[in-house]
Amino acid sequence: MELYTIAITRLNTGFQNIGEIIQKNADELQNNNPEAIKILIEEIKNTTPSFKNSAKDFNRMYLDIVDSLNQKEVNYNEYEPFFKYINQIFPQYQESLVKSIGNLKNIGIDNSELDQAIADLDNAIMEIVNAFTNLLKIAIDYVDSTKDILKKH
Repeated sequence: MELYTIAITRLNTGFQNIGEIIQKNADELQNNNPEAIKILIEEIKNTTPSFKNSAKDFNRMYLDIVDSLNQKEVNYNEYEPFFKYINQIFPQYQESLVKSIGNLKNIGIDNSELDQAIADLDNAIMEIVNAFTNLLKIAIDYVDSTKDILKKH
């Protein structure tokens, strides 16, 4: 759970930082002010490693859960609250991530360095989306199998 909290905090902080830069410099960005574009590029470049670290954390979490669930004795009660939580939260969070990077891609500034910074961030976000998809699949499978077990009893 600690790893999850750290990864989510990184994501939220990263998007908040980028959003604040865009809001703070909105007029200058609309006017293609080179200094404002430079500030945005730097913020995206500074934030991208944090997103990559979050992707690694989510992937590590996924692998740890898979490993744990493949053990001979599994305490499913440990996972049930987390699985129910991510079943509720991850679909919305995934949608938000995809929408946010889409908005950033459509910012309407013609600058190759900005395009590259956004592409790098997009790659990190897609890694996170893939990790979310894997975690969701485990959670959905778990919830479905629990329902099947309860029906049999």
